[in-house]
Order: sequence, then structure tokens, then C-alpha cells
Amino acid sequence: MTITSAIPRISEGHNCVVNQSSSTRPCPVEIECNGARVIVREVVNHQELIAAFRLVYHVYVEELKCVDPSKLTRSCRESKGKWDQWDFRPSTRHIVAVHDGRIVGHVRLLFGKDGPLPLEENGFDISATREECEVGKFVVHQEFRGSGILSAFYRQIFGICRDELHLPSIIISSEPHNEALYARIGAVALGSFMNLDIGKTCLLMRIMFASNYDEQLGGGLLGRKHGRFQRTFIPPQELLEALRPPISNGMPYLWSAFRMNEDVGNTAGLWRLTVGGRGAVAKVIRSAAPEGRGGADISEVEAYGFLSAHPMLEVLRSPKLLATHRGPDTTVLLMEDVWTSGSRYLTYSDVLSFARSLGKLQGQMQDTGTAKLPASTLELYMREAEPAARALPTLVRRSGALAPITMGADWEWTLRLWRSRHELLQAMVTIPRAFAHRNLLFRNCIVQTLDHCRQCFVLVGWGHSGIDTIGSDLGPLVFGNSLAFAWSVADAVKIWRPTIAAYTKGLSEGGITIDVRTVHRLASSIALLRHIAWSWSGHRFAGSLTSLGGPELETRATHHSIEAVVERYCDIRAALLRLCAEINDHSTAWSS
Repeated sequence: MTITSAIPRISEGHNCVVNQSSSTRPCPVEIECNGARVIVREVVNHQELIAAFRLVYHVYVEELKCVDPSKLTRSCRESKGKWDQWDFRPSTRHIVAVHDGRIVGHVRLLFGKDGPLPLEENGFDISATREECEVGKFVVHQEFRGSGILSAFYRQIFGICRDELHLPSIIISSEPHNEALYARIGAVALGSFMNLDIGKTCLLMRIMFASNYDEQLGGGLLGRKHGRFQRTFIPPQELLEALRPPISNGMPYLWSAFRMNEDVGNTAGLWRLTVGGRGAVAKVIRSAAPEGRGGADISEVEAYGFLSAHPMLEVLRSPKLLATHRGPDTTVLLMEDVWTSGSRYLTYSDVLSFARSLGKLQGQMQDTGTAKLPASTLELYMREAEPAARALPTLVRRSGALAPITMGADWEWTLRLWRSRHELLQAMVTIPRAFAHRNLLFRNCIVQTLDHCRQCFVLVGWGHSGIDTIGSDLGPLVFGNSLAFAWSVADAVKIWRPTIAAYTKGLSEGGITIDVRTVHRLASSIALLRHIAWSWSGHRFAGSLTSLGGPELETRATHHSIEAVVERYCDIRAALLRLCAEINDHSTAWSS
């Protein structure tokens, strides 16, 4: 059997045959490789495609020996060509490098409009739309590697996907040692997986297209803005074994790790890990925490240790910790995946029932002085805010967007209250303390629907947790989510008193009896000082953003401009100042 008879014949209408009448198709790229003339373009006939399959076979099977020929079809083995069903889809495009009539390089473009892509069969949920292109089967003959062929191939890919088809990005798979190379043109990690086809771990990355080819090769959209990249999470063997199905019959098993959070600069990366059909969430915490945090995120390990030793409520719990892996630079927590078909994030209508459950839980977890956990959030923010407050005038001069924070009567009042902050710390000594989450943004609270329409709150993101004064979680819950644009400032003010009442009732059910007015005064004061301290620490961050090039970077966190965030911050500060004025005489603002 010959290879010509073994593979489907390419018809004249097949997209891998160049249509010379199309003005949008990219022109061939001619480069010089080690003194030889090489042309990179789309295949033009059936014979070139056959030669490309033979090159893929030579590299994968004969040279690298990463593909077992016994796993290929009989036709592939006898013809010494490697192909699969995706090579012959109607929209598949093949690009080749040609030297003196000989195929010395190949890359394949697959499009989602024809159905699932190969990477999706490895467990990746790549896109809700079918406007995707997967770039794969990139091979170059050993005589021509490192010769500039990669940039020539990418020019062809750019011309087809961006200029001709108007796609915003492409997805690529590659071996880990090529990650830094692709990062230079803007590739950002989406995940990693076991490629059973070649028996190796591979990475999945996305490249967002720049406005033109020269800009892309100068760093790419994402590569230029982030300046550096965080390496893709490849799960260690012990975590794979923790999830591996109990019965595998010695057969290889598929695993994949898919990035869950979009912010690649985040201290902690979240990855959905699937092994042989069993899923979990891997939280990868890098040891180098952001400036000023002092490595506080590492405390999440201790937090889960504390939670595992203290029973939680049926209606308010944390994910189960399945395994922990400590490496030289990272700590990985393998946790139960609590996101199901009946899950959603916390909404405004959930706040009162959640506050009551939170109060009951914290009443049961009252600090007895034996827990060795981080200091209170307020004390932490105080320490961080001191140097930031001194640097504030300079930052305001650098960025006009920050100026509204230091203007008007609210600013003068803020300064007066800040100077008396130590009185609040002294008053807090006599207030009950409990284990607190301290970062109750809506995405850290997942609402699950159980049987008979019952609901359960599952808290994630315990990296900032510790022992804190009761009521300290209410400010982030109500006003922190308003700052994250989950609801308006007016709605936050409207629900503030009912939230405190529900929380106080929960405290009573959990074993702490305290006057609701005391909780109101305490929670409002802590919320205001946390808000002030957060902004001064935040100015340092905002200042670095504005120096790097503009408001669009701020949208990664809030999907709003810096100006909109500053305006929202000022509105919340004014609302908290009014709330504190209602329950305190200004001359003794922090008396208990």
C-alpha cells in the first residue's frame, strides 16, 4: 500500500489548496536558512501534503522517538507518514516550509467551526463559541532548526487567522521548554495536559493578536503589558496520584490542568485539575508575595489546618483539602471542586442569610487564645498603610486620576479619624475575637443549591484569614463588594443595618451575646479604617499601574477604569463617614 492510496485525496475545493484569486490570503514568505533559500506558504498539492506527513512521522517516530509506531494505524506505519482525522477536515489549513522542492517544515491550523478540537478531547473547555483556531503539529527538519523559520511560520499564521479570518487569537500546544519562546510573542498559559499521542506533558497557550505583525514579534499584546510570565502549572506526581482513579489496570490516564483565574500576575493561580475523569482545584501559591504583604498568602495552609480541626456549619463551609505539595518556590493546595451545575456566586439578595450564618459560625469559632494564626486585618493594614500614606502626595502628583481622594471635606475628616486610629485598637482589646475570612468578595463565596431548594454557602480564598475582631468581615462583605461593582453604594448603605442585625442574631445563636449597637459601631469603624488603609496601600499599586501605561490595566481587576474605581472609592468613604457620624460623637469617635 502506498501513502497516496492510504490517505483521502484532496479535492480542488479543499482549503489546503491555495486559491490564487483570493486577495486576502498571505503571500509566501522567503527566508535564508544557513545559506539556503526556504519558502514558507500553504500547501499547493496532494504531493506536498504527503511529504509533510512523512516529515511529521520522521520527527516524532524516528528522530525524537516520542510516538510509539505500534499505536499508529497500519496505513501510517507502512507509509511512514503520520496523519489523523483532523488533517482532512474541510477547513483545515496546512502550512509548509519548502527548500529546493523538499518539505522541511510543517504546521497545521484546525478550526472549531468543524466541531471539537483535539485539545478539547483532552478535557479543555476552550471556548463557548466555535471561532477558535488550534495550531499544532509544528515540526522542522533538524537541518533547519533555529534558522528563523518560526517567525516565517508565524507570519503565515498571522496572515491567515487575523488578516483573512479576523480571529482575535489562536491557541497553541507546546512542550514546556518552549514556553519562554512563545511568551515573547504574547503567549499566556491556559493549562497543561498529558499528550497521549506523543507520551509527553504539553502546555496549552493563547496568543492574542496585536494590530500588526511587527508589533506582535516585538512582544505581543499580553507579553508587552505583563513584562514577564508566570510558568504554567504542571501538577507534581503526588497530586496526580491523589486523584488517580483507584482502578487503572496499568493503562495510561489522561490528566489536564486548566487555568481558572484570568489575572496571570496574581499571587495565587487557580487551576482545575482533572485526572482520569476525577476533578479538583489546585491552588498554586508562589512564595514571593506582593510588596507589603509579607508572604501572608502562605497562611492559607495554616488556615485549612485550622478549618479541618473545627467543624463548620451545614449551610456554611469551606472546600475539603485533599492534598498539599510544597516545592522550593510554591505551595500547592489540592481542594475539592465545589463548582457544580447548581452553583453561582454570592448576590445582593444572599447577604442577609449569609451574614446570619457567618455570625453563627464565628460565634462557635470564638478565639480562646490557643490558635496560632495571623494578626488582625486592621493591624495588618495599619502597618501597610503607614509608608503608603507618606508617599500619597507624590503618587497623586504622578496620576491626576487619584487626585479626588485627597480633595474636599471628606479628606480632612479622614485625616482626623486616621490620627485617632490607635484608640480603636485599644478599644478592640475587650471585644470578642473569632476566626475570620477577611476577604469576602462575592467570587470567594459560592452558593450551592442542595436538595429541596436548600442552599449552602461555600467560602474559598482563605489566604487572608486569621483571628480578628467580630464584625470585621462585614465591611468587605457589603462595601468591599460595592467597590468591586457587584452592587451600588446606595444598595450597600441600604442593607448595612439589616446585615449587622442578622449577623448579631447569628452570633447569639453561636454563643456570643452582644448588643447590636456595639456591633454596629465596631463594624462601621473597622470598615471605615480598613477602607482608608486599603486605599493608601492601593495607591502604591494604582501608581505603578498608571506609570506602566494607563487605565486599561485596571480593568483586569474590576473591568472599570481607574477613574471609575476612584469615584466609587470616594462615594463609599463618604457613606462610611456618615454611618460613623450617626453612631459616634466625632470627638470620641472610637470609644466603645
